[in-house]
Amino acid sequence: EMAVQENADLRGGDLRYADLRNANLEGAHLLCSNLEGADLTSANCMGADFSGASFKNANLRHALFRDAYLINAIFDGADVTKTNFKRAIIRKDALEKAINNQQLPSNDVLRSLV
Repeated sequence: EMAVQENADLRGGDLRYADLRNANLEGAHLLCSNLEGADLTSANCMGADFSGASFKNANLRHALFRDAYLINAIFDGADVTKTNFKRAIIRKDALEKAINNQQLPSNDVLRSLV
């Protein structure tokens, strides 16, 4: 497993297929990072900024994205089974191409983008 420091700055990072299971990415800066195929099972991504990041085919099962910034993030083929997006800033249609897609009820999303 990859150890990542809280509030880490990984902007534009190439994290394709990285093993980030149970990683603490709270408050991290991962703008425009490539997380294609990465395993973020049960990762803590609270308040992290993933704006413009690619999660194509990533495993996000049970990950915590509470209060995270996911503006223009790509989730095509990502497994979002039981992923927590509560109060995340995310487009309402962002998960349309995700696996085990879940609805983002407006009362669970603080500032969802139309």
